[in-house]
Amino acid sequence: QNALITVRLDTCTAARLSRSGQCLSKPRLMDDEQRKRLSSVCEKWEKRTRPHAMALDPRQPRPHSDRRQYTRALKKPLIESSTSAAAASFVPTIGTSSGDLVRHARMKYLNVNKCCQTCVPYSRKKFCVDGVTSSGVKDILKVNPRKYNSWVARNLPVTYHVWNMDTQFPPIDLRRNTLQSQRVRKAIEQCAQVASAGGGCHDYQSALREQEKRAVSIVYGMSSAVSKTLLRVANWTLFWLLARLFNGVYVDRGHIMMLREANKGQIPIIFLPGHKSHMDYVLMSFVLANIGITVPHIASGDNLSLWGIGWLIKHLGGFFIKRKLDTTAGKDVLYRKCLHEYMVELLTTGQNIEFFMEGSRSRSGKPGMPKAGLLSVLVDSVKEGTVQDIMIVPVSIAYDKLMEKNFVPHELMGGSKTPETFLSGLKGAWALLTYKAGSARVDFAEPFSLQEFISNGRISKQSLLVLSQMSGNGSISPSANDQERKLVSALSHHIMYQVTQCSVPMATNMVAFLLMTEYREGVALPDLISSYEWLEEKITTKGRAVGFSGEPAEAVCYALNLLSELVEVSLCTRTNGVTVETKWITPCLALPTVFRLHYYFNQVSPLFALDSVIACSMQRVIGTFAESGDEGEVQRPISIPKDKLITEGVELCRLLVREFFFAPPCVDLCTVVDEAIDSFIVADILKVKQVGPSQASRYGDDEDTDRATWLEVSHDSAHLEHLEFLQLVLDPFLEAYFLTATSLLERRERRDNCDETQLGSDIQEEAVMKWRKGLLRNEVSCSMDIIRNAVKTFRDMDILSLDQTDGHLHLSNPDLLLQVAESLAEYRP
Repeated sequence: QNALITVRLDTCTAARLSRSGQCLSKPRLMDDEQRKRLSSVCEKWEKRTRPHAMALDPRQPRPHSDRRQYTRALKKPLIESSTSAAAASFVPTIGTSSGDLVRHARMKYLNVNKCCQTCVPYSRKKFCVDGVTSSGVKDILKVNPRKYNSWVARNLPVTYHVWNMDTQFPPIDLRRNTLQSQRVRKAIEQCAQVASAGGGCHDYQSALREQEKRAVSIVYGMSSAVSKTLLRVANWTLFWLLARLFNGVYVDRGHIMMLREANKGQIPIIFLPGHKSHMDYVLMSFVLANIGITVPHIASGDNLSLWGIGWLIKHLGGFFIKRKLDTTAGKDVLYRKCLHEYMVELLTTGQNIEFFMEGSRSRSGKPGMPKAGLLSVLVDSVKEGTVQDIMIVPVSIAYDKLMEKNFVPHELMGGSKTPETFLSGLKGAWALLTYKAGSARVDFAEPFSLQEFISNGRISKQSLLVLSQMSGNGSISPSANDQERKLVSALSHHIMYQVTQCSVPMATNMVAFLLMTEYREGVALPDLISSYEWLEEKITTKGRAVGFSGEPAEAVCYALNLLSELVEVSLCTRTNGVTVETKWITPCLALPTVFRLHYYFNQVSPLFALDSVIACSMQRVIGTFAESGDEGEVQRPISIPKDKLITEGVELCRLLVREFFFAPPCVDLCTVVDEAIDSFIVADILKVKQVGPSQASRYGDDEDTDRATWLEVSHDSAHLEHLEFLQLVLDPFLEAYFLTATSLLERRERRDNCDETQLGSDIQEEAVMKWRKGLLRNEVSCSMDIIRNAVKTFRDMDILSLDQTDGHLHLSNPDLLLQVAESLAEYRP
């Protein structure tokens, strides 16, 4: 891995120097004041780049967290159960199967899975009732033979269950109806006119026949041809295959009852899962088929239209769409209309549809920015009256273990996406036979009416500003006006917010979260178990479920077995009074392996992202107070104005809008940040306090400042350590954004402009160099995914502008970028 990094660095360095060498003689574009500010902010950032190690539990500092209290001993590759009485008191026996370890408790029907009270109040009351307790979770892989009476059913329950599976597909030919529709006929004529008027050798009639042939090729190439027999055979095969791959596939029984109730209305249901793996297609169809829901037609990328595999996907309900459209000579017009009409035909016949709004698999582990192209088709169908209504169901799929583990570090290090082939598909399928992925869990949010959302959907002013900046992604239909674009963008962000809210962290995610924040230098197993228990309590306090329920010791050891490739386990001896042998867990933080660990981390980070925003904003406001106060005054209890803390929190949320979904578009960010601050007040981290005008005037001349609410920061050591822990959640993102900002400013000096792809590669190369020199606190800040998001965010802020002549990005507002860099340095602890 180090050799690959070195080779890539040498290549990128040579390319960068060759471009920058041509610009060394050109005049610099930054004045002396800007250079001085840049030097100052970089110096401030480097001073704050230091390793952190603090106690996580704010209730009490654990005396065994200190690394000096342990003596490292013989290293072992895996956690093993010990026959020693001393070791057995800390390490539970770990078997090869997690059947005894994974005990999913009966959890309350959680309000976080409910749809929006503001936008769809009627849908919120239709399927769920507050206070109703679910009957636990159901393992889809287990078929109960007792509910059948026949001999065949009792002895061959899976076969009997699959044979009696209900499959509802329309007998009519959707392809013919699509080609004969008025929308497609008009598109054919329009494209024929463009082709004949373009000076080609064909007249209109010849061009018309050519476009008709092209339309037939498009529709027959994309459409599915579902085989009920093949669907049953595939379902029976998956019972055997998934049983080898997973310990269980779990769904909340309350969600099953909710979906069955929604399915009674004969209204098409659109399932919109977050995309993490190619296994998502399989799990969704498998789960829905075995809980009595009509199997959806799945929109798949044409990269999966491979020989053999493509035929199988189409006969199991998949239809293929282009990942990139050809915009030359209006060719995309015919394709868009064919796709639009085919989806309308599916909806009018009452068929369910499934597609992934992110477009591709998440490289970071958290939900990505949505692409609203297919969603705009649904909105148009309802607004035109072609379909009376559509039910939208956001879905979250969680895995104990990453399914495609190799593509994450490769692509986050800047590598190009490896195209899928028939041989790679066979190789991946064969590898699944011996792969142990732990458990999988599918969680459904409450269905809501698209018609109701169109009628009642609201967008806050701040969300409207953000959506207007980000709406130019070209994924929405070009014929849509600004109001329709804002509506579709708001709907897409609303859905992704619900996907985030209904996601469930697994045991591996929680252990990785602790190792990537508090225990980067390693931790003893007893302390990791204690921290896991604390983290589970914090997550459930937020009203969220966890994917593993049972004893914390069992959960931690179960997770470490699955993460064995990403952690180093050795023996150590506790020397605090009594000598006791235990395990020492050290995370692998080297590039690019750390990206896999961070992938697990990002399943939990959205839960604490808003709290981390408040903690980082407090850091900046307190820093402002320290700079304006007298020397030594910071040691006393500090009071900060609440309105300024809200302002800083909103600004940081807007900066990280491509990383996290902090709030639905109908809710103002100020409201969300204010509620988060109130939770800090409830936890006694902040206390409401009245201050005199003399102290209030130190923040400015605003006459209303002295009448505003002031907050006193607790000086309790446990609270301060908890704030530092929360700051570490966003620290990799802040560091990556800071590196991107300073790199762009330095490139401004060299007048080194290039396209967005090359710009991301150059910034990552500089980040990796700094990491190798030990100048970075977080290895994850070298992630190509975060760097690209930072570049896109700066484009949204009009800091970067695109030159249409050469496709290069230019720094158009260096003063604003310098202000962003200074703010990022102040947010960091």
